[in-house]
Amino acid sequence: EATKRNTGARGLRAILEQIMLDVMYEIPSRDDISKCIITKDTILKREKPLMVTAERKKKRKEETA
Repeated sequence: EATKRNTGARGLRAILEQIMLDVMYEIPSRDDISKCIITKDTILKREKPLMVTAERKKKRKEETA
């Protein structure tokens, strides 16, 4: 995306901030989110980031134990 626009680091930062705007406001108000994963599709296809909840993380740990 940044290469298409021929921008540098500041341009890349602006792109990421635009994509993550909703997430940056949503996450602090939620106690159950332990991780936010930005994927290639989040950037290129404007899909929502993957929100990993504390419960999901706990289940994954239990499955591997």
